[in-house]
Amino acid sequence: MVGAGAVESIMALSPAQLVIDDELIEIAKRWLRGIEVNEETLAVDVVARVGPRGDYLSDEHTVKAVRAGELLDLKLAERESRHQIWEAGGKRTLESKAAEKAISILDSHEVPPLPDDVLRELKVIMKKADEDLAGK
Repeated sequence: MVGAGAVESIMALSPAQLVIDDELIEIAKRWLRGIEVNEETLAVDVVARVGPRGDYLSDEHTVKAVRAGELLDLKLAERESRHQIWEAGGKRTLESKAAEKAISILDSHEVPPLPDDVLRELKVIMKKADEDLAGK
């Protein structure tokens, strides 16, 4: 079993790979949730109203579905046209975007302090481990 972010046969951890794996896990979770099929999600009335050449993306029904989490807001996956937008945007690769995001997270994340009771328990555990290592 390989964990998220693991590389080199689990001998190393890559923050960029962890960011990529996180997005892949989100995709898998969305697929596992499945697609609900009912009157609302089929939106036959919307199809009839908007028509075959209409703009479904700006329709309130679509906007509502997106806000409800039906579509994923992926940060790394490239959804733009290769020639028009991706190349003009600097041809950023999945790896470079993941590395930038990992650096941003590492630079800005603040670890909340542990509660006092947990700190006390950790000190007890560390003292016992030190004594065991010293042969006491």
